Amino acid sequence: MLPTNTNDLLLRRNILDWRDKHMMLINTYFSKELPKLYKSINGNIDSLLQMNYATKVFQKNITLSTERRYKQWVKIHTKILIEKSQKDLSVLITKAQKKQRGQVFDL
Repeated sequence: MLPTNTNDLLLRRNILDWRDKHMMLINTYFSKELPKLYKSINGNIDSLLQMNYATKVFQKNITLSTERRYKQWVKIHTKILIEKSQKDLSVLITKAQKKQRGQVFDL
């Protein structure tokens, strides 16, 4: 069995790898999902343009609508990313706990 020091170092390395993996996933995820948000906002602008609002009414409607759509999008996609990272971290912690009890496994 490895000395406790080494076990701690291995666990730390695995946690840092987990963090790095999820930081990269954020970039990948948003590069795929942001164009969908832009398309949705553009469609919303187009539909508001069809309604022939006065300039001030249009500005108010587009601002409120876009802000609402953006906030909802951020809420949903942040939740998705957090849930994925928490799931992976839980697996990592479970493996570390098993190792502490003397069970062999690969991190």
